[in-house]
Amino acid sequence: MERLVRRGLLAVVAMAALSAGCFSPADGEDRAQGPGPMPQGPTPFVGTCDAGLLFFLVPHSATDDWLPPGFHSRDAQEFLSSPVAFGQAGVVSLMVECVAADGTRMESASTDIFVEPPFVPGLEAARFDFYELERYSDEAGFGGALRGSGWTHLPGDVSLDPASPLAPPDEAGIFATLTDEQGTVMAFSGPTGSPVPFGAGIIRFWHDTPRGLAYVQYDADLPARVGAGACQARAGTALAMLTSGALPGPERPLDLACPPGTPVVAGLLDLSVNATARFFPGVHAG
Repeated sequence: MERLVRRGLLAVVAMAALSAGCFSPADGEDRAQGPGPMPQGPTPFVGTCDAGLLFFLVPHSATDDWLPPGFHSRDAQEFLSSPVAFGQAGVVSLMVECVAADGTRMESASTDIFVEPPFVPGLEAARFDFYELERYSDEAGFGGALRGSGWTHLPGDVSLDPASPLAPPDEAGIFATLTDEQGTVMAFSGPTGSPVPFGAGIIRFWHDTPRGLAYVQYDADLPARVGAGACQARAGTALAMLTSGALPGPERPLDLACPPGTPVVAGLLDLSVNATARFFPGVHAG
């Protein structure tokens, strides 16, 4: 089982080359022109990032009400390299702090579902695809570009500590916290004593905006350290509702420690990240 968890994290951490991309459609863009690279940015963002990652399993049925038409959760077997299907979907929450060579800083956090790739004609396949449910970021890092494209983000501050109160004093760990003006939004922590190097690969985070599909794509070499962890989430967040089995809507669960099983955490430090973004005007997955 430990081997499966480590191999699963290989795939999960590949996506964690982190939420650093920004994009916005050009003024006067012709929607009939079809897919094209985003002319505004910054795109790509090239910099160094630290990241903390949380991963856990949920029933496929728990993701149905979160995904727009054309998106379907993917069995965790695909990144756990299991010989049999798990019959469950994978969910990740990640937090990122980045800095570019010119000193520009970016930080973000998100909760995402591992999905089958949506059908977009002519698009090169990625190694893994995720659908992003919520994104938190600083305004300075994103400059309103995501909001302008229809991919909204919430205000939040990320704090990453390469040490965890759950880890022994002589062992590596991660303590990731997202806060806003009301306090803690979500947090996760744990020892990360097992090194799990991962090679280069393209990982995409999709979102279906009112104007069409968009993605942020990451390409990076990802050395990670992983271990078992614990997390908490504020009532009303996607993380809290997914771990409690609640549906999106006005009824909110109580604040909770999550999930009921043991989640896996990963720490990724000093990542060299190249992030790009693309927008598909008028194109939807379903």
